[in-house]
Amino acid sequence: ATVPTHATQMYAKNVQTLVDHLVHEGKLTLDLDDEITKGATITHRGKIVHEATAAALEAATGAAKP
Repeated sequence: ATVPTHATQMYAKNVQTLVDHLVHEGKLTLDLDDEITKGATITHRGKIVHEATAAALEAATGAAKP
């Protein structure tokens, strides 16, 4: 009966750690050279920057990568 509680707490801790990694001095800071940020960012400034997502969309639509 405690597994859902512990899973929720662990998930919340992971989300908080990600937010702490992305926010500095109250501002969102995206360093796309950082492995964590790069893996968690799908789009940036109107472009798809996540390589696997871009490849999947290209395969599904035949559209060229940006």
